[in-house]
Amino acid sequence: MVTGASDPRAMSLPEATQWVMRIGSDRLRFAWVEAGAAALIDLALAGRIDSLPNRGFFNQEDQRRLIVTDSTPLGVPELDRALELLVAHDKPRRIKRWIWDIGRAVSDIVRADAVAAGLAEEVGTFPNLTGHLRVIDDSRQRIAVEMLDTARRQPGAVTDPRSGALVDLMRNGAPQFRGEGVRGAEIEHEWYPREARATVNGLLWAQRVRTASGGIY
Repeated sequence: MVTGASDPRAMSLPEATQWVMRIGSDRLRFAWVEAGAAALIDLALAGRIDSLPNRGFFNQEDQRRLIVTDSTPLGVPELDRALELLVAHDKPRRIKRWIWDIGRAVSDIVRADAVAAGLAEEVGTFPNLTGHLRVIDDSRQRIAVEMLDTARRQPGAVTDPRSGALVDLMRNGAPQFRGEGVRGAEIEHEWYPREARATVNGLLWAQRVRTASGGIY
């Protein structure tokens, strides 16, 4: 069974995303845009945010505007910080802008928690591409990798859309994290609730645009 939100080992999407961004046997690239997209997808799946179509002439998916539908904290520091930033803004704002700003704040929390728990250490400075996280204890990493690999191998067995979201976050990220095959459409399978699908698609679209070059954002 794919690891789901009810599993006691479960982690937030931003945390899982950081753990699967491997650039070596014990190295992880710092997450930024990926962390922002992951946090916002988590909030959308939890029913905290929704999105509105852009009213401008160019109505691309990453131009959708995010709105808060429920400001109740989730008790997960990185997600609650993302929600706080959304609530503090008095007008709906385009996904393309939010995914950048929230990503920095979310990444800071995820990295700090990993370091404080003795799971990793920072080598270099964020977000410099010469810097990275060095894995000290891979217990959480193995859970995240299992979550990703199981959903990739057995998409029909996915019962928690967050597991599917981890696959899509990697497929729409920088080239070295996409896995085998062509990236294709933003969403690979029908594993999201209908009410969240447009918002998730817009977030993945924005992530894809931001990481298209595979370089610094």
